[in-house]
Amino acid sequence: MADPDEVQEWLNKADEDRLVVEVLMRTGEELTLPCMFHLQQMLEKLLKALILTQDGRFERTHDLTRLATLSKTEDVQGLSDISETLNLFAVNGRYPGDQPEVSMHAARQYRDLAFAVRDELLVRIKRMQP
Repeated sequence: MADPDEVQEWLNKADEDRLVVEVLMRTGEELTLPCMFHLQQMLEKLLKALILTQDGRFERTHDLTRLATLSKTEDVQGLSDISETLNLFAVNGRYPGDQPEVSMHAARQYRDLAFAVRDELLVRIKRMQP
C-alpha cells in the first residue's frame, strides 16, 4: 500500500506546477515555453501519484504516454491528445533549440486541456486513497 504522505508530496509538487502556470499566464508576457514545461511536470507528478496509490512503484521516466500506460489512464479524455506534445517540453526540451514555438493562444488551450486532465486524475487518486 502506498504511503499517503508520499502521495501527498507528489500532489503538492503537482499543485506548485499548476500555480506556476497560472502565474506565468497572468504576467502578460509570452512565457509559453515555461508554461508548457510546468504543464508537463504537473501531469507527470499526478500520474506518478496515481501509480503510487495503485501499486506503490513507478519507473523513472518523464514520458507522459508511458506513465499513462503504467497508471492505466489511457482512457482519460484529453490525456493522449496532449501527452506527445507536452513530452517535448520535459527535461530534454529545456535546452535552446529543442523547443517548438507555442503561441499564447495555443498555450492557453494546452493549459485548459491539461487542467481538465488534472481534475480527472485527482478524482481517480482520491478514489484510490484510504
